[in-house]
Amino acid sequence: MARTLIVILTVAVSSFAGILGDETVRPAILEAIECRFDHRFARADSIIDSLAAEFPHDPAPLFLRGSNLYDEMMHREDYSEVSRMNAILDSAIFSARTNTVDPWNLWIVGSALGYKAMAKIKLGKYLAGYGTSRDALGYLKLALDSPETRADAALGAGGYYYWASATIGFLRYLPLVSDNRDEGLDLLREAYDGSHFSRYAAGHAMVYIFINRNELDSARVYRDTIAERFPESLLPLWYNLAIAEAEKSLENYYTAAHALASALDTLGDEQIVNFVEVHHFAAMSAKDLTLWDKAIYHCDKVLNAIEDDELSRRFRSQAKDCEAIRKTAIERMGE
Repeated sequence: MARTLIVILTVAVSSFAGILGDETVRPAILEAIECRFDHRFARADSIIDSLAAEFPHDPAPLFLRGSNLYDEMMHREDYSEVSRMNAILDSAIFSARTNTVDPWNLWIVGSALGYKAMAKIKLGKYLAGYGTSRDALGYLKLALDSPETRADAALGAGGYYYWASATIGFLRYLPLVSDNRDEGLDLLREAYDGSHFSRYAAGHAMVYIFINRNELDSARVYRDTIAERFPESLLPLWYNLAIAEAEKSLENYYTAAHALASALDTLGDEQIVNFVEVHHFAAMSAKDLTLWDKAIYHCDKVLNAIEDDELSRRFRSQAKDCEAIRKTAIERMGE
């Protein structure tokens, strides 16, 4: 009788398992996730549509759709669809919470709350974002207890532990305030080395963590890994800009800004916010290097891009900078 009960329980538990635990479905899920790294968000959505049609009651497609939308907003620097993202992720959370026997559902809830927290922080709602991230951590810690989900849960938990400690500054030196940065980095390495779905997201996170730690050679290692795996991605160009800023090399900063600006030139309105900001960075660094012809080139890019009223209001400060830099550059070139 006891043996029969064990068999029944095993069958019952396995019948609850969602598609994240199904090895036959994982290649499609992984493709949808990795499409984000080279900014193929429409392709990711197409894969997710197919998964949702085949598995209409599984929370994973909802989670994948919401997280894909978050990454697309990050890519465009346009957060106008945060409400839609939150609604999709809330649906994923509601569905996953109906069965927390499956540790993948714990991962979905924790990760979905993590995306909602990051969106709040991006919008300047820091206290609300911190509270939601604490809620996310609770579910991710439960997912860490399962061998199946541990390495994927290590991504969100590791990021929380590192950045929560890194951003409290002097408070780390007070009694009872823990410094969990090393634990966070160890968890991210675990995600990079052993996760099903989170390897490159962990690599991306570690680029910025090693920049934060001023361990720039380590940052370059993970930059190169992502550049090799996703040769069409803009992310390594962004990494180069952040690394050059950290190493305080004005020449390298201009080179990185110019390269990123040139890549953004080909993407049109999709990248207008980043286009203006990066050309502005390039113009300022060209001025500091007395590269007057380059400064004029980048200033013209900014000023020509923001001719309509909405953009001119949004980028008023950048426009004033570029007008002043352009004037100085013309004067210096005429001397």
